[in-house]
Amino acid sequence: MSDETPRVLGPSWILGRTLRGLDSRTTRTLLRATLAATAGAVSVADAERLESQPDPTIFALTHHGAFEALIAPCALLALRPARPPRFLVDWMFVDLPWTGWLLRRASPIPVYRKPARWRLRERHRRQRLAEGGALDRALAALAAGDSIGLYPEGRRNPDPYSLLKLRKGVARLALRSGAPVLPIGIDFPARDRLGRTPRIGRLVLRAGRPLAFETEHREWLAAARRSESEALAVERRLTPAILDEIATHLARLARKVHLPQEGLAMTRLSIVPPQASPSSLDPTSSPTAPERRAVRTEIVADGATRADALAVLDEVYREEKGWLRGVEDEIVLAGTEDPAFTWLVAYVGETPAGAVRLAYDPPLELPSEAEVELDPRIDLDRLRRCGRFVEVGRLVISPRYRNRTAVVLSILRATISEVVARGYTHLITAVFEDDPHSPYDFHTRVLGFERIGSHRRGELHCQSRRILLTLDIARAYLRMKTSKGKLLGRLVGGFEERVARLPTAGGL
Repeated sequence: MSDETPRVLGPSWILGRTLRGLDSRTTRTLLRATLAATAGAVSVADAERLESQPDPTIFALTHHGAFEALIAPCALLALRPARPPRFLVDWMFVDLPWTGWLLRRASPIPVYRKPARWRLRERHRRQRLAEGGALDRALAALAAGDSIGLYPEGRRNPDPYSLLKLRKGVARLALRSGAPVLPIGIDFPARDRLGRTPRIGRLVLRAGRPLAFETEHREWLAAARRSESEALAVERRLTPAILDEIATHLARLARKVHLPQEGLAMTRLSIVPPQASPSSLDPTSSPTAPERRAVRTEIVADGATRADALAVLDEVYREEKGWLRGVEDEIVLAGTEDPAFTWLVAYVGETPAGAVRLAYDPPLELPSEAEVELDPRIDLDRLRRCGRFVEVGRLVISPRYRNRTAVVLSILRATISEVVARGYTHLITAVFEDDPHSPYDFHTRVLGFERIGSHRRGELHCQSRRILLTLDIARAYLRMKTSKGKLLGRLVGGFEERVARLPTAGGL
């Protein structure tokens, strides 16, 4: 994500724009009035990407509600007045007095999917639908050199933490047209405080880098020249990967979680039988799941799983970051039924993809050599009385799988299952302030970890300050349950009752 200060599209900015390219004074006046009325609540990060991106391009935006459905097209119209993208919009919006006027200035592509209540309007909808679908019209627009804008989630997404599954249309457009996809994440900062997405409020549009699918387009073209059936087969094969890449970038830009298709099997898991490890979780237990997509997390219990976990640690902590000089002494296999440590290792297929260490009942102390600084509001004695703690450390994901959200979700699910099965109530961890791969945002904004302090020194050879975080599992469960998002089922589906019975200690 860019460090550039977002450009505020406030009254002074929009009133100072010439808006050359818009065809009428009325359109310019309405556009200025709409953005000025937001009083600076709209800002755009990396706005120059939107201004300079050549046509044709597919602008793909996340979708929360009606507010940004009006504001986002207006922002793009103001940034690209001579070359505004043609938005795919619900056909009923085009007829609205104010919104419809502005949308019609950018030659929208109506989507005639929703039926009308009135018979005459429904007859009109069916007639227009018979003239051709929105996908065909969008392809024609791209072929003519126009850019298009769309919301690939397909409908409003009230979930403040995760994306909806993307519709296939955006992948088909990119595959058939060869046009790049420029992802735009829409973020409402107030959701961090509210725990939900507000209907209206300050929002940030974050423009990503354009995603090119030229290789896939050439493969589809070659198949289309041979036969229609071959083209459809290639489209079916390539579409999931294209959707996954677009969703990964949209989630990052919108500060959300992308739950990829292979992760859906997580919600079908049942409690692991008593004779099995509660952390031996296979999110692709369906026999039809392709091996290349299988993601699972196992407890490190023998030499083979130990070697796999060490391989990931060596790849990340020694080779990539240089935080460890060697990893052989990191994992000692447990010799008792209730060890002080548990290691978990995640796999994609049969390839080790991630690992984590769980340390039970860590001493909550302030060693002077670590240079620990607790936040002023934190009372250490009260923290000790909150519940039973497990330290989550050495969380590593192989670089090749960092975009596979299913990997980290599998590790987190296994962690929560193991911790809850042992009767623990809280997690504590440290993340590196300067690490470009730090999970700080994910931990605090999505999972609900709270910052309690920081320390300068630790076991790893890293100069970055460590940020101390803690999580009350019961409170996090209630927060996610209230938000009614999909993430809850992915993390605790199958053992939710055990999590719901955990006591909560309240705020720190």
